[in-house]
Amino acid sequence: MSEPTIYEVAKEAGVSAATVSRAINGRDRISETTRQKVFDACAKLGFSASKTASMLRTGKTNRIALTVGNSLAGWFSSQLAEGVYSVLASQGYDLLSYRLANADQRRDFFSSMPVKRNADAVIISSFDISETERRTLEQLGMPVIGVNTIGLTEQRDMISIGVDEIIAMRQTVHQLAGLGHRNIAFICKQQDSNGFIWEADQRIEGFRLGMAAEGLNLPDGYIIAVQDNEFAGAEALSSLLALSPRPTAVCLHQRRECHSSSPCASLIRIPRT
Repeated sequence: MSEPTIYEVAKEAGVSAATVSRAINGRDRISETTRQKVFDACAKLGFSASKTASMLRTGKTNRIALTVGNSLAGWFSSQLAEGVYSVLASQGYDLLSYRLANADQRRDFFSSMPVKRNADAVIISSFDISETERRTLEQLGMPVIGVNTIGLTEQRDMISIGVDEIIAMRQTVHQLAGLGHRNIAFICKQQDSNGFIWEADQRIEGFRLGMAAEGLNLPDGYIIAVQDNEFAGAEALSSLLALSPRPTAVCLHQRRECHSSSPCASLIRIPRT
């Protein structure tokens, strides 16, 4: 059975096709009685308005693209998507999620945007975009919002909201130094740095600056990058225990849940030699 057309809906409602279009799209210059007749006809015939047709007419997709550099199922990415969706859905927008975890995925996304034009705006989460990528989005007239992407504000003149990771890490080191710690290590997750500037890079920079500001030595091996898997805690702990002198405090960049029985929990109880 073929899909009903707008003309069949118009015939069923006893109005013109133009009136059906105005009713579906919420336009003015139509009475509520007529609008209801159109809706009743749509329900009876099983007619649904095409978003694609609306996009061709208005030039808007009513979709927002959310790009993340880590797993879509990760705590931060999933919570971010949930928060964004809860606001967009009430405004009639759909959310498209893209995982740009490596240079190939990132290149494919930005190169295809001019062809697909399948979003009205882009949210960049936790990594900075290049000047070429910024120009691509700008030429499409796409607003860009950053989440934990300070470089968008400072270098790209775009809006970004988030934590100043550099200041936060400097203050963390300052607090640890004030407690008497002199040997402080930093543990983070390994990132694909090919073409990316991550928020984690800003944490490392803040850690280095904080150590320098406190006059503390940062020996080789005190910045430990581990794989993002179930062995991360064990790998980090093994690396820490191999250090000499052994650190008395650890700055841990960790977004996963850390249970008391897991290896990562033992990082807060480093044995002293």
